[in-house]
Amino acid sequence: MYRIYRPFILVLLLLICLALFAHTGRAQEPPIVFNEILVGNAATTLDTDYTNFSGWIELRNTTSKTINLSKYRLVSLPDGATMPDTFIIKSRLNLPANGRLILWADEKNKGPHLPFKLDMDGGELSLFNPAANLVTSIVLGKQSPDVSYGRAPDNSDTWAYFDQPTPGAANTTPAFATRTITAAPQFS
Repeated sequence: MYRIYRPFILVLLLLICLALFAHTGRAQEPPIVFNEILVGNAATTLDTDYTNFSGWIELRNTTSKTINLSKYRLVSLPDGATMPDTFIIKSRLNLPANGRLILWADEKNKGPHLPFKLDMDGGELSLFNPAANLVTSIVLGKQSPDVSYGRAPDNSDTWAYFDQPTPGAANTTPAFATRTITAAPQFS
């Protein structure tokens, strides 16, 4: 009787092994990602806390649970710099489930305001969790005023430039492969 079930048992074991391999072989999306960044905010998005225009970083929570960002560390290494700007989040900032949070790069160092500005020449941004594990990072090239750099669309690994930034919302405006965005032609 054992011989009758042996082929079925082998096939079942093979299917279980394939299912386990397929599940563990997939890359897992990080719980927090940089979703959109506007370095040169000349006149696009007003920071109502301080009534000014400052660069910003949009974090997106990819999970169905709120994430407390207390003790997370954001590191900015401007292009050509040897010492990074580091900010450890001390206030109780929460990133809502499947939501977004704007961090203002305006040197204010209070709440969602970072103690440094972002560099128009680019650089690297990294976010570390309280255990010092890298959560997400991005290398930025040279930036243009009022043009953001973000995922196109959300949940993708493709990055593009947006002449209509969408802070706190999905990146649904037209995306461009390069940062040089020309004005619409004028007809006389």
